[in-house]
Amino acid sequence: MLKDEIKIRRLTYLDIDIYEKHLLSLDHNSRYERFEAALDDSAVLRYSRWLLIDDYSYLYGAFDGENLCGVGEFRISGTEAEIAISVDSAYRKRGIATLLFDKLKQCARENGISVLQFVTLPSNYGVRRIARKNRIILRYEGSTIIGRLEVG
Repeated sequence: MLKDEIKIRRLTYLDIDIYEKHLLSLDHNSRYERFEAALDDSAVLRYSRWLLIDDYSYLYGAFDGENLCGVGEFRISGTEAEIAISVDSAYRKRGIATLLFDKLKQCARENGISVLQFVTLPSNYGVRRIARKNRIILRYEGSTIIGRLEVG
């Protein structure tokens, strides 16, 4: 699978089943890194259902054919947005998170958002690589890392 075979499109409430399947299929470590906590399946389902109906959230899926292999989340708060990315373990280290991150930056510009922010764990080396590529300054806050990127 080549990175340019991956198609990115916005997810809607009609995609709830595949979005939930994606989140539930994340292995223990991936789920922990995505949510900064060990969430059980019911908590993941509550989160997914809330996010897809929230008027201030955008979700973009990375598809390998019909398979949803990654998701970029974008939640607006004023002129800033918090972002999160998850990629199935079988698709890691193939540039999919970078494709999703680029789509989230584009979404920010289209929605007048000046700052993207994310929270991650020190062990999430994929997000830290993306931060380094984009010259995002990371700051430790307790047991997490905060990243902020001005996109305006």
